[in-house]
Amino acid sequence: MIRILKRNESHLKIEGPPDFLNALSKKLTVTIPNFQHTPAFKNAKGKWDGSVRYFSQANCNLLYGHLNEVLSIAQELNYKVTLETGVNDVDKFSVADVNKLLDEANLPAKFERRDYQLQYASAALSQKRILIESPTGSGKSFLMYIILLKLLDAMEGRIAVIVPRTSLVEQMYSDFADYGMDVERYCGRIYAKYKDINPDKRIYITTWQSIATRELDYFLQFEAVLGDEAHTFKAKSLRYIMENCNNASYRIGLTGTIPSKPSEKLLVEGLFGPEYNLETSRSLIDRGVLNEMHPIKVKVLKYSETERKLNRKTKYQEEIDFIINSDKRNKYLKELTKSLSSNTLLLFSRVEAHGKPLYELIKDRVGKNVYFISGEVETIEREKIRKIMESESDAVIIASMGTFSTGINIPNLNNLILAMPTKSDELVVQMIGRVLRKSDSPTKVYDIVDDLSWNGEHNYAMRHALERIKIYAKKEYDYVIETEQL
Repeated sequence: MIRILKRNESHLKIEGPPDFLNALSKKLTVTIPNFQHTPAFKNAKGKWDGSVRYFSQANCNLLYGHLNEVLSIAQELNYKVTLETGVNDVDKFSVADVNKLLDEANLPAKFERRDYQLQYASAALSQKRILIESPTGSGKSFLMYIILLKLLDAMEGRIAVIVPRTSLVEQMYSDFADYGMDVERYCGRIYAKYKDINPDKRIYITTWQSIATRELDYFLQFEAVLGDEAHTFKAKSLRYIMENCNNASYRIGLTGTIPSKPSEKLLVEGLFGPEYNLETSRSLIDRGVLNEMHPIKVKVLKYSETERKLNRKTKYQEEIDFIINSDKRNKYLKELTKSLSSNTLLLFSRVEAHGKPLYELIKDRVGKNVYFISGEVETIEREKIRKIMESESDAVIIASMGTFSTGINIPNLNNLILAMPTKSDELVVQMIGRVLRKSDSPTKVYDIVDDLSWNGEHNYAMRHALERIKIYAKKEYDYVIETEQL
């Protein structure tokens, strides 16, 4: 017999025989690949075996979102399960109920109700704990608005809407207002500009950084947590927040990319609930919901023999320094930017070493309005640029990956230049998602690859590019490889 007890809305306690507990522990343990080379292993001085464990037999404590793992293993081992009252509490909220909710809210006619959004909302409000994967540009802020409408009516307590950056606080607040919500009445914003919040507000839209250092009692006021860009909740501070919202029975995560690393995926599912997805970027492109996209142009820049030989033994950071300081490469980026029609987003990584020099090189030489965005640019100014770009037709945004790769919604961006190497599947998918929102012109993506290979051995940037190409194939993005001599 397996007994599942509720400690609070964050954790369960599991009671059962040793073979079951061992099986559960094994299922919820992940060994980190190449852990011997990580700082954590070195700092542990050999006392860590490289495994991340999400169930401890010492206290039998379990993240609530892993409930289905317990039920699955119990079924495999033919154990009966007893659940404490309220452990698997679900409500039936159908698609018809969602439509009725929107009818009563007098949603402006310009906003289309898409079938998958209604199904996602139905699943979230029925299951209460869920990790929704829906492609960038599919309308996650509208989905969140639907969920909030119901929660405002279903509970008396407060709701936390947690986003990764300050610009998304303003964007979410603005989106909810557009959908018809009385944001002045219901919504409070929390970040550097808005440190204090009216206690009468029911919805707290906040960056996780703004509340991560609060005392434990602070989190008890929330009866629901909605996590935007939920794949970022693998961070230690976000886990602290989620594990201390002990009265939040609704835990709904939304993301365009489920973490690919098993340890991170397990954690995010434990904090929210099981993964749920209905659509992919390719399926929404085929349906006409997302923008049509030309094959991604993988532009392989060939460096001279002298440059390749010079960099044959460089370390990663040294190679990046060489790449971003290459005058030939930066001039190539300028000419590429100048040649493109429609609005263009150029993403860089390092603000001082690359972003600002690129902006100075490009801003007065391409015959277009050029805007610069990094973490140093005030949130309100970023929001102004976002609004301005909605009416631009041939402008350029030069932006840091950190501020623009995730969550920002500018409907009429048509061109994307990836000016820095990365091999993160989450980052790649999110960056491409910036330019897949519906517009009049097909999307064009330019993946800049720096080939410094020597004697058949690929350099770091080339190896990263090969990983990105695998991601394109997995996501069913067409691509072509074009080689150019710098």
